[in-house]
Amino acid sequence: MYCATGTCPLVYYVNLVYSSVVKPIRGMLVAGLVVLAVLGTGSYGAFFSGQAGDSATSGRASEVGAAILQNLVSGSPTDARPSVLTESYGSPGNELATVPGSDAAKPALSSLQLAVVAGLGKADAGGSNLPVGTTEKGNVDAPAAPSQPQEQGSAAAIVKNKAWDNIDFGPRKLCNNVWGVPDGETLTSDIYLNNNSSFGWSWTRLDPKTRPGNEFVLPMYPSVRIGGSPWDASNSTYFPMKADDSGSLVLEVSYAYTTTPTGTYNLAYDLFLSDTDQPSSTPKPNAEVMIWLHGSLGQPADAFKGDFTDGINIYSLYSFVMANGRLYYAFVLKEPAQFQANVTVNAGRLLGALNLDPNWYIHGVELGNEVVDGSGRIEISRLTATVNGRQI
Repeated sequence: MYCATGTCPLVYYVNLVYSSVVKPIRGMLVAGLVVLAVLGTGSYGAFFSGQAGDSATSGRASEVGAAILQNLVSGSPTDARPSVLTESYGSPGNELATVPGSDAAKPALSSLQLAVVAGLGKADAGGSNLPVGTTEKGNVDAPAAPSQPQEQGSAAAIVKNKAWDNIDFGPRKLCNNVWGVPDGETLTSDIYLNNNSSFGWSWTRLDPKTRPGNEFVLPMYPSVRIGGSPWDASNSTYFPMKADDSGSLVLEVSYAYTTTPTGTYNLAYDLFLSDTDQPSSTPKPNAEVMIWLHGSLGQPADAFKGDFTDGINIYSLYSFVMANGRLYYAFVLKEPAQFQANVTVNAGRLLGALNLDPNWYIHGVELGNEVVDGSGRIEISRLTATVNGRQI
């Protein structure tokens, strides 16, 4: 209906509502978004301004932020996210991938180095004159030692505490190895397997005795093994292997002492090599190679042959020939791992530095604590073995 004033009542009231309600609200929204875009404060502001993340992501964030701001100012509806984000963000090997319609980018997993680790039972111990190798510096994840003994870790599903008890699980075997303990010595030791698949052993040897015919106390060696030994058949299709085939052997372990160890001990890998691949009740190993990761046990100074690297860490090599003719080698980590650590060892590279007979057989790999005296408890959460790219 036309009015004499030239203004329809209906149009008048529509304009009144628009000017007094809609227009101010829209103005405030636009002003707020502009402030966020300029200041770049908070997570939204950083996104709009392109300041979040590295330089690779900043340009893309600015473009998306500008598009969102333009759409909001113009009043056009938008989902504010690209349907497909084709750029890859982040460092090579750790790209960020966005699923269409997702709210966040997540880092893609990079290739994990598969590794090897193991443990074995001791018998006796023996070396050679070797050239000094290269000494590239590597890293060991070694948090500081706890100042007080820690409470025991995960709940154990199986515990065995008799001498020479075994626990078999998959290609691994735990052994309560007390080879250096004479009859009549009082001590306690056990091996255990937890419900969460972690495992380990504990020991208390406070009054060690010498075995008949020996001048010094010999260690016990509670341990875990992958493969076999000169005394025991293998539990893995990968062992025994010829020394010539061991170039890719990598060992990895993640461990923590849940009771701080005391006394004289080490944590070490042990590998026996023989000219036969068959176990025997009276074997004659040709060589023994140990890799020491941690501990307070020492080596004779006159057996030092030089420093070697596996490309990850640096080791001091000690070597000599035992009374029974066996060659003995011990690679001792120069910056030893601590009471809790993740350690990777390129065992193939260390073995290659020894110029061993390529036709000798490596029966298996063991990891354990050589204990002369004292007490402690260790829990191993990860123990892996990789040979020629295949994890054991």
